[in-house]
Amino acid sequence: MSRFRVSAVLAASLLAAPSPAPAREKGALTATVEKKDLPIEIDLAGTFKAQDKTEISVEPDEYSGNLILLKLAPEGSTVKEGDILMKFDKRDLQKAVSSAQNAIDEAQLKLDKARADLATLQVEQESSLGKLKKELAQARLRKEGSVQDLAMKHEEKKKAIRKGEEGLVDARVNLEQLQGMYKRRELHTETENILLERENRQIKDQERDLEETRKKLAYFETYEMPLEKGKVELE
Repeated sequence: MSRFRVSAVLAASLLAAPSPAPAREKGALTATVEKKDLPIEIDLAGTFKAQDKTEISVEPDEYSGNLILLKLAPEGSTVKEGDILMKFDKRDLQKAVSSAQNAIDEAQLKLDKARADLATLQVEQESSLGKLKKELAQARLRKEGSVQDLAMKHEEKKKAIRKGEEGLVDARVNLEQLQGMYKRRELHTETENILLERENRQIKDQERDLEETRKKLAYFETYEMPLEKGKVELE
């Protein structure tokens, strides 16, 4: 309940008549009329009531725990901007915040570890890939070398046969020349027999060697060469 004072101002104006003033009586009191405010004061009792009324409620969206009220402004009390209307116990809320922060920190650690593991795995994969590429290149070189070696062996065997055939032809030509010389009596009988025997022996040796070389070539082409090619393909 509060009291207040209302002041009203009453203004009065007096106008003088234009007619001549009556004669003053000798010895009478006179006063001059002036225009001014006349205050009027009235004492009244009254009550102030708010035209609008608003209820304040607190309901956190992300916090499901209990809210303990530590302080509440009394109903009807006079407050000003910046005054605390209510105060809550923040211990449970701080625990919830701390727990949530711990969960975030733990998740961050797991994320950092996963990223580190991924980086390590990528390095290992790149290293393994580089090693595999190197091994593949070496295998290709070995394969090419094996193919070349196989071709060289094949060619060497064929050259050996050609050389044997040429040697056999030369030996037969020599034998024919010796026989011609014998017929023309250019050689003595004893010398002829020695030379003919030697040439015949050389021809037989060369024929035997040539036959052996042909068998080796046939065996190489039939068995060894396909086997070596199979090994190269597997590599």
